Amino acid sequence: MVLAIDKNDVLVALIAALEATHQQAEKAALQAYQTATDVENIAENKYDTLGLEASYLAQGQAKRVAQCLQDIHQYRRLRPTPIDQDSPISIGSLVSYRQDALACRVVFIGPAAGGLSFDVDGTEVVVVTPVSPLGTLLLGSYLDDTLITRIGGVDKRYQIIGHI
Repeated sequence: MVLAIDKNDVLVALIAALEATHQQAEKAALQAYQTATDVENIAENKYDTLGLEASYLAQGQAKRVAQCLQDIHQYRRLRPTPIDQDSPISIGSLVSYRQDALACRVVFIGPAAGGLSFDVDGTEVVVVTPVSPLGTLLLGSYLDDTLITRIGGVDKRYQIIGHI
């Protein structure tokens, strides 16, 4: 299967999805901060931990916001390199594969934000990182390779049917 998607369009859509995730994270962090600092959440005794729990949540949300920004910066620096069908799959590759007898899926091998799903011209694309099981399996593979991995005691077959 020849992928009819432009990698520049993929990066634009990916960054837009990351920015939307960042905005959601900022809203959640602000809400957690407001909850943590609300006068109604001041502990009345040593067993009243709502304010403390809210402060832990606010701290976690702040870390999430920072991670979102870091992901956005990594993808803004990523430049799509043209590759031909004889090149190995690497970071920045857009790969289509068929798993067992299931429908074709499209993944983008990226440096961060694994699992993020977004749409490009009606095609769902999922980000896969090199540290994920699928990313590890795909990196260095070629068009028409059949890859086999065991997940939960069951062999899974992946047939690479296109990459750009």
